[in-house]
Amino acid sequence: MITPCLTVLAGPNGAGKSTIYEVVKPLGRFINADLIESGLSPRLSKGDREKQAARTALEAVRLQLSRKRDFVIETTLAGNWPIRVMQEAKDAGYRIDFVFVCLDSAERSLDRVEFRVRQGGHDIPHDVILRRFPRSLANLPRAVKLAD
Repeated sequence: MITPCLTVLAGPNGAGKSTIYEVVKPLGRFINADLIESGLSPRLSKGDREKQAARTALEAVRLQLSRKRDFVIETTLAGNWPIRVMQEAKDAGYRIDFVFVCLDSAERSLDRVEFRVRQGGHDIPHDVILRRFPRSLANLPRAVKLAD
């Protein structure tokens, strides 16, 4: 039997996770809430788009897990959700490939997101970046323990 694989591309905002994905193209469905959100109606408020994208991403993860299919998630690792997904996948017999892309400071994250916006990419509020940066690093040891 072939072991299904969850690939987790993690790191602070602006670290280069999407770029890594484009270079490596890991196997499986790519579940990325930012991409999902970009496809939602601009008539919805930003908050409603974020909530809908998160729900859709969660449904996609559940579907992949139930079907034992390879998939890839991109995450800042700032919350508990990615750790729970990794644990659920591990419990379901998945191999967990984990890539953490980091920057040397939250200020560098701010600079890189501002650069991305100038290039036509999506913005993240400064206070959100500053809040997520230390949380991302704090969750790193938990994620590493789950990774193969």
